[in-house]
Amino acid sequence: MKKIFNITGIAFPIFFFIFSIAAGSEESVYRLAEQFYEQGDYFSAITETMRYQFLYPKGKYHAESILLEGKSYWKGKSPSLALNAMTKCFEKYGETEAGEKALLYSGKIRLLAGSPYFAHRTFLTYNYLYKKGKFEEDVLSDKCFSSAMMGELEEAKGLIARYRETYGEGKYLSSLNELEKLIDNETARSKKSYALAVGGSAIIPGFGHFYAGEWTTGLFSLATTGVCFFLAWDGYQDENLLRTVLFGVAGLSFYQHSLFSAANNVYHYNRGENFYRGVMIRYTGTF
Repeated sequence: MKKIFNITGIAFPIFFFIFSIAAGSEESVYRLAEQFYEQGDYFSAITETMRYQFLYPKGKYHAESILLEGKSYWKGKSPSLALNAMTKCFEKYGETEAGEKALLYSGKIRLLAGSPYFAHRTFLTYNYLYKKGKFEEDVLSDKCFSSAMMGELEEAKGLIARYRETYGEGKYLSSLNELEKLIDNETARSKKSYALAVGGSAIIPGFGHFYAGEWTTGLFSLATTGVCFFLAWDGYQDENLLRTVLFGVAGLSFYQHSLFSAANNVYHYNRGENFYRGVMIRYTGTF
């Protein structure tokens, strides 16, 4: 039994050494992962980064491999795994450029995933930890977008002004100018009244949709409610109880839906969902 363990103890290091040689040099393994990423083969890129990390746990590209793994997960539509990899890279290699970049990317992932509050906190953490960071311009630009997404429009405009003052014709000036126009339009946009929307819908089904600018939906609501009530009245005239009850209940359901959707439409209109979509379209924080 001891001989078996002795043989195994000798054989495993030899096998691992041979496997490492066969797998290729440290440089070639990492460059292969990069090549897969650039070609859009993100699954293979993730596999190669993991292989690199297994073969070279203290390799010179270890931090970069974790960063590349996170980027590959993001491109492969796995934001939670991407964020885990970025967090791991930052926590382990925060003093390196790869770790600094990982913290920046963590904020970008959170913002692109629809969590502007946590994204903004990540950017603030970056500013706190890296007083003269290499990516200060990127972070300031991203903070403009995260503030706008949180509804802090005045703060966002202030950050845009600070960007112009600090970086002048910086690389993000064009997108920030477009963001400022969106903010100005959103600030000037009048808000709708809940009372008017619901009260009008109580009298004219579909009025709330018209009020919010949804003409097609409003016409459909008005027509379906009107037709149902007409058919219910016609059934009553013909003394057809089944038809009266059936279309009466259907008409009442459409009528109630018109009232509830009126309030819902005003909520979404006042919240400015078109504004938020416009902000995300103009966000240039990809990687």
